[in-house]
Amino acid sequence: PYDIYSWITTASNADLSRGTISSPVVHPSDSAATPLEMEVSGNSAYTYTYNSSTWNIGVAANGQSWTVSCYVKASKNCTCNLFLFFARSDSTIISGQYAAVYMSVTTSWQRFEATRLASDAAVAFFQVRLGGPASHDSETIWWDGLQVERNAASATAYTGPITLLDLAASGDA
Repeated sequence: PYDIYSWITTASNADLSRGTISSPVVHPSDSAATPLEMEVSGNSAYTYTYNSSTWNIGVAANGQSWTVSCYVKASKNCTCNLFLFFARSDSTIISGQYAAVYMSVTTSWQRFEATRLASDAAVAFFQVRLGGPASHDSETIWWDGLQVERNAASATAYTGPITLLDLAASGDA
């Protein structure tokens, strides 16, 4: 779905809602963008988006690379992160098969991107987590335009971009 809130509705140390601020993203279903709003209520806030089949974005395999990008802004300057996870066939993450990309988020919309290469024979799925600041200081974080791309193992054979909507239609989500 283009509305991140309809996909991610639970979080740790944060309350989630549909944002009411404008975003640089134009959603095909409506003319007004509706970013995910994360009201930070404790240290290391993050969305629940891993260790469960609910969060499998797509079928993944050893040797594939995946790229995640999104727009983000905050009520005050802080550090947020994107976590990219590879999971087993039972949807639990594989130790060492994840990456955290830390972002210096400001009060203006910025686009961030992270790529991770799978390097374990047990890889079966790809999962993503959006993370807020490590220390709670009454921040609000807005996320929008989440895009997930599955890249081919070879740099010359690119298969992305793949949106969450495309994956849902193909049965991979």
